[in-house]
Amino acid sequence: MGVEIDEVNKPVKYYFREASIDNYQVGKLIEIPADEIIHIYKHEFVGQTRGFGDIVASIDSLKQLDDYAIAELFAAKVAACQGIFYERNNSATAGDILDANSAEEDTGVFLSELSPGEASIVPQGYTVKSVSPTHPNTNFSGFVKAIVRRIASSVGVSYNRLAHDYEAVNYSSLREASLDEAKTYADIQRFMIENWKQKQYALWLKSYIINCNSSKLKPSKFKSYLDFTFIPRKDDLFDAAKDIIAVERRLKLGLTNPIMEIEARGYDVTDVLDGWTKWNQMLAERNLSFDNSEKQMPLDAVYQFNEEASNPELNNTDEQ
Repeated sequence: MGVEIDEVNKPVKYYFREASIDNYQVGKLIEIPADEIIHIYKHEFVGQTRGFGDIVASIDSLKQLDDYAIAELFAAKVAACQGIFYERNNSATAGDILDANSAEEDTGVFLSELSPGEASIVPQGYTVKSVSPTHPNTNFSGFVKAIVRRIASSVGVSYNRLAHDYEAVNYSSLREASLDEAKTYADIQRFMIENWKQKQYALWLKSYIINCNSSKLKPSKFKSYLDFTFIPRKDDLFDAAKDIIAVERRLKLGLTNPIMEIEARGYDVTDVLDGWTKWNQMLAERNLSFDNSEKQMPLDAVYQFNEEASNPELNNTDEQ
């Protein structure tokens, strides 16, 4: 697998092949010591030397889907190529009006390919059996959905977003799918931060302090510089109105604090505060004011507003 290990399964060397211009790795082998390689992967079993992605579990499903799609397309083409076949009886002789000039069609021919509207003469002594494929198959879409669902489950995303199929979904199902996907992405981000970004930052910081002549960073404080936190990016809220009001109520009840909520949204607290400071300075320079102390709508009113916006048929616009 390109990894040289010792008697206790510890990597010693990694072997790479030089890539050609078209990115095929057919060049000579290059040996790199293991202490110069950062190999990131999830350990699934004892003795594992390489990682594999979540999509590996769906390789067979992808191959089945591809083979079935090709077979279904071929069957649909055969169904569209309805030809005409002339069969000789005892009264037909060679050279009659149905025969073509070629010697092959003078005695008849077996067809191995079909073309739309093709007319051919079958050899004497054989009978044509009509083949009428019922394609495209009505179960094709159902089979595709089943396979794509298996693939979506293996990679931790919803079928609707993976296939861009929103034919039979509603608000509740989309929200539940979004929450599940957010957890999956959060696990991936946490894995990458713990196994790569923290190591990357530490290595970069060490190299910077050694090679840079800046007096702001001192080697004696290297450990203190490692006191940092990576804040992963977060997607927008699924229902911003409800979620923001819920955050507001948690703040009033003391169940959270602004720092936790800002970081939970994927923002840096210092950047947010610096942004407000810059905003206020720009307003002061232009003699402008921005009042954001307007009283917020009660939560029940927001729920009713969202319900009416999502279901227009509930609004009774008829005059009483």
